Amino acid sequence: MRYIWGLLVLTLSVFAQPREALLIGNYNYEHISVLDDTKPNIGRLEKVLKDLKFNVETEENLDSESLEESIDTFAKRLSRDRNTIGLLYYSGHGCQLNNRGYLLPIDVDSRKKRKIKYRALSIDEMLETLKESSNRLNMLFLDACRDVPTGTKGGTKGLVRLGSTPKGALVVYATESGKTADDNSNFIDALINNISKPNEQIVNVVADIADEVEKETKEAQIPVFFYKSLPKKFVLNKVHTQQPSIPKPSFVKNTDSKALQLCKAFSYSSRDTVGIMDKRTLRACKKVKSAMGKGFVARALYRKGNKDEAKKLFEQIKPSLLSKINADSAYLLGYLYNNVLQDVQKGMEYYTISCDLNNGSACNNLGFTYRDSQKNTEAIPFYKKGCDLNHGPSCTNLGFIYQQGKGAKKNTKKALSLYEKACNLDNPQGCSFLAFAIEKGIGINKDIDKAIEVYEKACNLNSSWANYALGSLYRDGIEVKKDINKALILFNQACDLGNPDGCTALGLLYSNGVQVKKSLFKKVMYYEKACSLNQASTCTHLGQMYEKGNDVKKDTQVALDFYRKACDLGDGWGCNNIATYYLTGDTVKKSTTNAIVFYKKACDLNNSRACDMLATIYKSYQDIPTDLNKALQLFTKACDLNHSSACVSLGLMYEKGKGTTKNIEKALKAYAKSSDLNNSEGYWREGHIYASDVKKEYKKAAKLFAKSCQLNDKKGCSELGELYYKEGKLPKDYKKAIKHYKKACNLGSSYGCIMVGFMYEHGKGVDIDKVKTKKYYKKSCKLGNTQACRYLNIDVKFSLTINTTPPDAKVQIMNIVPKYKNDMSLKKGLYKIKVSKESYETQKFDLELTENTVKAVKLQKVKHSMKNITIIGDKMWQDEVYTIKEKNAQALNIELGKARIWKSALAYCKNLKLGGYDDWRLPNKKDLNSITYKKTKIRNIAPFGYWASSTLDGYGYVSADNIHGIVDDEHWFNKNLVAFVRCIRSKQ
Repeated sequence: MRYIWGLLVLTLSVFAQPREALLIGNYNYEHISVLDDTKPNIGRLEKVLKDLKFNVETEENLDSESLEESIDTFAKRLSRDRNTIGLLYYSGHGCQLNNRGYLLPIDVDSRKKRKIKYRALSIDEMLETLKESSNRLNMLFLDACRDVPTGTKGGTKGLVRLGSTPKGALVVYATESGKTADDNSNFIDALINNISKPNEQIVNVVADIADEVEKETKEAQIPVFFYKSLPKKFVLNKVHTQQPSIPKPSFVKNTDSKALQLCKAFSYSSRDTVGIMDKRTLRACKKVKSAMGKGFVARALYRKGNKDEAKKLFEQIKPSLLSKINADSAYLLGYLYNNVLQDVQKGMEYYTISCDLNNGSACNNLGFTYRDSQKNTEAIPFYKKGCDLNHGPSCTNLGFIYQQGKGAKKNTKKALSLYEKACNLDNPQGCSFLAFAIEKGIGINKDIDKAIEVYEKACNLNSSWANYALGSLYRDGIEVKKDINKALILFNQACDLGNPDGCTALGLLYSNGVQVKKSLFKKVMYYEKACSLNQASTCTHLGQMYEKGNDVKKDTQVALDFYRKACDLGDGWGCNNIATYYLTGDTVKKSTTNAIVFYKKACDLNNSRACDMLATIYKSYQDIPTDLNKALQLFTKACDLNHSSACVSLGLMYEKGKGTTKNIEKALKAYAKSSDLNNSEGYWREGHIYASDVKKEYKKAAKLFAKSCQLNDKKGCSELGELYYKEGKLPKDYKKAIKHYKKACNLGSSYGCIMVGFMYEHGKGVDIDKVKTKKYYKKSCKLGNTQACRYLNIDVKFSLTINTTPPDAKVQIMNIVPKYKNDMSLKKGLYKIKVSKESYETQKFDLELTENTVKAVKLQKVKHSMKNITIIGDKMWQDEVYTIKEKNAQALNIELGKARIWKSALAYCKNLKLGGYDDWRLPNKKDLNSITYKKTKIRNIAPFGYWASSTLDGYGYVSADNIHGIVDDEHWFNKNLVAFVRCIRSKQ
């Protein structure tokens, strides 16, 4: 077996300047297998890279020193020009040790841990070396065999996923984490086949590489990747394409320089164009030497997220801007005060000056500031003035107020007129809103063709949302001809423009594989991009994928990371799922307190399941004080949020008077809502009240029981059978009764089975049939009905299964002789259960068996510590200080701590938990003698005598001062005298 390992790291840059490549082929290994295909593969790749204008250096069979020197030399080549593109390809053996990846020189023996750690090349250190070169772009491909013998603890097969993907990096692995692949060249073949594709974005190249490998290996090898802050639209083999033109705003005067025009165009542009224009803009703005130009640079820096740099620059140019106030300088001052310095009052002062000087953008920003403060009425005059000045965003924002009717009387017609004007002024949001209204027929005649025309204009103006909306039309094909290719193009544009819905739509298309080639690689790639764009629901969905191992390798830690991000973004399910981790102790340390924190956050975000779980914890959870009042409030909220089980729990509290005054009408109301939500238990509990002496509305009860039975609820079926069986409720009908009892029995109701048996025994609605009588009594007995067992003269037994985590944990029933086995039959009673496994905390508990029971038990892994433990030979000895109180207690023949009588000493060691171990015992005579009469490593010595478990004629063996190295005779003590205790366990 050979493990193919591919890693691609890209740092930010899109400039094709000098290109340097280093190809390393290690194949003639001294201590491990030779790799025959490495040399020809490198030759093939060298030719392809030279065609791509790389200056290629090739190194072969490097020892430890040569490999490190080769990387250092390559880093120096990269550092000569900051615009250099670097590519490193390594083919040879690699391994992982203690969660770190290493490349193996030809002279390193992988079976020796120390040799790997100090002579192999750490991938982390190699990446750090290349990073220090400070060049624009580095690509690193590793094609490393990982199935090599390590012979060391911590040395394993499988790929180490980088703990934190470097910023601006794309990391691509040739196969899933932890998996191996046959000795083949599938990855390098796919790399060579795809790396030269003209005008293909690097993420698509990687996706094509992954698809090819997946197809060639029939899904035995599925590449995966991780990224953070990817370079936008980076292309390795770029063919000349025309640069997109940037619209010239109406306010730019012809007297301005072209650089200043471009700079101002960006500053006044809509948000959807930010990602496209910012790099060109910064270059243009930096050419302008005036304070105005630098002011636009500061604004551009702020919009790119460089807040500290923007603030520093603003402080430098502020005096110059203040010295000459005009429309543009006042606008800049308003923006920079408002955003960079967070001085809203000052910002509004300068926006007002600029707006008075007829700057539409300033008027719009004033309106936005008021709208952001929930003062839409005060925003209207500023939006109106901006719109009158032909500022498109102002028209759009004013239209939105009229459409929503917040701050002005709702007027859809006026809103549409404003959207149309904004669209004519080339405002992408205005076009998008107008297109949506035409598509849906909101305030205007529905016209799909016209809607598409307007959507296309918005798309050409780089509206991310319009690209997504139009893509959805072509994908769904409901009112237009379905066209998946168009949908893909539009979704891609939406995603590239930062619209997470577009990314999610792409992921879904590649997941389903309907009219597009299925690609799990691309599915995960686009879902992760949507999550990186802060789409909370997609973060949660990714968490679920990693938690369950759906289309990705199961990784609960990664799942938890996605849930945390989703929760931080305000997704209730993300918070709820984190809470469940804390409640179960999966991946994180079990903590009911932390679970409550996240359930509360999820409940506050109106997640009904979280409210229900929180209520359940306060109602009946073992390590949290009961608070029925809180439980009642939370069940009420969960029920209001349409959680049907919560409605049932709420009804029970009112029916039983738990945490509140007993109130049958409120109970009925809660059960009725649960029934409306199609909850089978809600139906039969509601029916149960109507069938009781409180209501006596048997027909209504029968309808409710029937609904429950239709939903395959055994209780509903048996209750319905009971209505037809007993007199005085519904007209007696044994045939209907046995029909419903039989269904209840088939659904696992012991009562339903015994009633069917009883009716066959006595011929009620059926002919007497002893065989069927016995059959149904036997089934009822097996389901735990003691009366049915008595009818058959059978001892009542129930099945018991303990499902453990980890699955190979040992289960013992301490108070019976038979050894435990899954699904064992036991009589009704109390059983003392012990679940244990080496390196895990033992759990002991009592279990009252009254029915067939399946119980889950999860053991917590313990961290072993050698504190207060001394190892001698193959044994571990307790080596704790004997306190003065313990020494005095022994002298006075009083039990205290490690000074005890013989029987108590046995129990002390049996119950001792030390160093994460719980299998301590009292040493026997042989154990004590093994460290007597010789020098010992034991540090803490008692003044006289240690108990052994060995006995003679009713006396217990005690070693005297022999542990000090003094020869002495054997001592046999009265078991009721106090001696010291030192416990022991096997080292293994």
